[in-house]
Amino acid sequence: MGLNPATLELEVTEGVLLSDNPEIKNMFNRIKQIGFQLSLDDFGTGYASMRYLKHYHFDTLKIDREFVCDLESSESSESIVSAIIAMSHSLDMVVVAEGVENARQLKQLARLECDYVQGWLLAKAERKSETDKILATDYLEPEQASRLWV
Repeated sequence: MGLNPATLELEVTEGVLLSDNPEIKNMFNRIKQIGFQLSLDDFGTGYASMRYLKHYHFDTLKIDREFVCDLESSESSESIVSAIIAMSHSLDMVVVAEGVENARQLKQLARLECDYVQGWLLAKAERKSETDKILATDYLEPEQASRLWV
């Protein structure tokens, strides 16, 4: 059974990129050549975020929840989120907002044209055993579901 690499996305945090190790860049280039997707998680929490966007070819950018939780009360957070979304779209990246906890945040993100959201508004965190049951019942055989967890 073959797996289409485009159906998998490798998610990395900015911390992985801080060392600016050429081997990491080469590894990411090979991963992209194979056809896997790359996602940059917790965007905005590192020291050189913009540089990463220039040197690495990410498919998805995930806005850190710190910016999302302040959307309702902080004009600067809304401005930053809006700028991140516009910049990401201009670089042909999909944008995911992390930490969406209420309908007001969801509406603001929709207005700002964020592509996807994740957070407790949509689903609470589940124990591994519960997630295994969902995956096994709806999508996979039990042994396949348990192999997904490292």
